[in-house]
Amino acid sequence: MITISDEIVNQSGLDERRFKIKLAIMMYETHLTSLDQAAAFAQISKYEMQHQLAVKGIKIRWEEDYKPKNGQRKGGGMTIHYMAEDFDAPLEDFKDYA
Repeated sequence: MITISDEIVNQSGLDERRFKIKLAIMMYETHLTSLDQAAAFAQISKYEMQHQLAVKGIKIRWEEDYKPKNGQRKGGGMTIHYMAEDFDAPLEDFKDYA
């Protein structure tokens, strides 16, 4: 837990909430904390933290902050059961553009 004196917060010219958010953004930007840790420090939701980062133009480190839960991500399980023989044939509607 980080404790910041009231004197430092007052000198910043920000209220305590804005000061914590600004500090959390700086910690995230410099890779000192994860997105979850920064949001917890600022006492805001993870989605509000994402918004604050977006407003500042800071990219979210998706590969670090949103790791897949069960190992590597897998591709979709789509299976094609039927495809018409004329699938690649030109469409009548577009014959004027050919």
